[in-house]
Amino acid sequence: MSRVAGTVVAIGVLAAALAGCGSSGSPFKKHYETDQAQIVSVSAALSSLLASTRSLQSPQLASELQGYAATLERDVEALASMTPPSKLLRAYEQLLTAGAHVVVDLRTIATASTAHQTAAARSAIMTLTADGQQLSGAAHSIDAGLGLPPS
Repeated sequence: MSRVAGTVVAIGVLAAALAGCGSSGSPFKKHYETDQAQIVSVSAALSSLLASTRSLQSPQLASELQGYAATLERDVEALASMTPPSKLLRAYEQLLTAGAHVVVDLRTIATASTAHQTAAARSAIMTLTADGQQLSGAAHSIDAGLGLPPS
């Protein structure tokens, strides 16, 4: 389960990165903070789930991961509907791409778990860790560009 523990750390870093929300100013900033707060909430719940998971071959785990994937997908879609300031466009696009990858990763882990493919689930967890780090890096860039405090 050391790979699961690594993922929990990565998801925790993601949650911390996305939690760095300061006062609202622009409409983009207000919407960004709202959507990011929802992602932080899901990330925290996901961290808790993965930390408590004893087996990667659990139908309950698969069901919960599918639920988190659906929630994150809605949050990423909400973020995608916004228009960022031009100086944040690159980081914003990276955030959306990494967010979409995290959704795919969660669904891949859930599918592997349902099929009792532990090796595939662990591989997808490694990918989730890398994608979570990309998402975290993009969020840090946006936070800095919006003048939000570092997390």
